[in-house]
Amino acid sequence: ILTARTYGFRSATERELLNNGIDVTDKHLMMPETGLEFAIDKNKPTAKITYKNGIVMSSGQNKGHVLKAILERVNKVYQHIYFIDDSQKNIDNMVQEWKESKSKVSIFHYTKIDQSISQKEVEQSIAAKQIFDKFLNLTYPDRYQSFLQGQCN
Repeated sequence: ILTARTYGFRSATERELLNNGIDVTDKHLMMPETGLEFAIDKNKPTAKITYKNGIVMSSGQNKGHVLKAILERVNKVYQHIYFIDDSQKNIDNMVQEWKESKSKVSIFHYTKIDQSISQKEVEQSIAAKQIFDKFLNLTYPDRYQSFLQGQCN
C-alpha cells in the first residue's frame, strides 16, 4: 500500500486500515519489523518516504517515482503491479514513470468517491475556520492580513 500521507500519520493509517479489515503486514517487501526511511529529493530532506509493515508513506510526492525508488532499494522486481488511485495527477505520474518498465503496470482511476458533505460538516468547517482565524489574528496579525489579501505562499 502506498499513500500520500506523511510518515507522521503512520499509526493512524495502520489503525484505520486494520479497523477496516485490511492487514498487509504479511505482504511486506522486507523482513517483518524492518523498514526504510529516506528522502528522494536531497533539497527536501523533510519530505521523507518511509516503508514499514507493508505501507509506504510518501509525504505527497510523485507516487510513481516513490514506488520505483522503494522497489530499487529493496531489490525487488515484479511482473505485475496494480495501482488504484482517485487522483488524475497520481494516475498521470504513474503512467509517466512506469511507461518504459518491463513490469506490467495496471492502473485504475477510482472515481466513485462520494464528495458530498452534510450540513453538519459545513457548520463544523465554518466553526473551525473561525477558531483558526481568531488564533491567527491574535498570534500573527501580519500573516493573518496577508492571508485575507490572498498573499500567502
